[in-house]
Amino acid sequence: MRAARIWTPPTRRWRRAEAERDRAQALFEKSLIRSPIDGTVLKRDQREGETVVALAPIPLARIGDLRRLQVRADVDELDIGRVRTGQEASVYSDAFAGQRFAGRVTHVSRRMGPRNQTSGDPAEKQDAKILEVLIELDGQPPLPVGLRVDVFIRALPVASTGG
Repeated sequence: MRAARIWTPPTRRWRRAEAERDRAQALFEKSLIRSPIDGTVLKRDQREGETVVALAPIPLARIGDLRRLQVRADVDELDIGRVRTGQEASVYSDAFAGQRFAGRVTHVSRRMGPRNQTSGDPAEKQDAKILEVLIELDGQPPLPVGLRVDVFIRALPVASTGG
């Protein structure tokens, strides 16, 4: 006795193949991870093949816009009355000896906080509070992200209290 073959019209097989293709495409799309911003991957925190969950406490990658470099500077509590948005700033680094990178203060935090960086100087006051300031650098300086730099802000004169 011969096994009977069931004949399937080509259109039915075609539709089934299209449905399987669409399902595979949908699964593939779900596996893609897209950045919410345009930028350059600065650091990958997860590697290929590692399991990722939607609400993971660990970021997948650190992304930054390298078209506009910013420096985060700590302003000592004694100097905060002399710093304002729009002031000129100069940035220097030992890695680029003798070079000055110009910028402007674009943001002055409204909240005092602990020092983010220490100099290693044992005479440095450890319990000093700072105000965080953002400085946007002019042009496209060759400074890599994360480089420690020295910042000088052209300070305003201290306002006198009439009395």
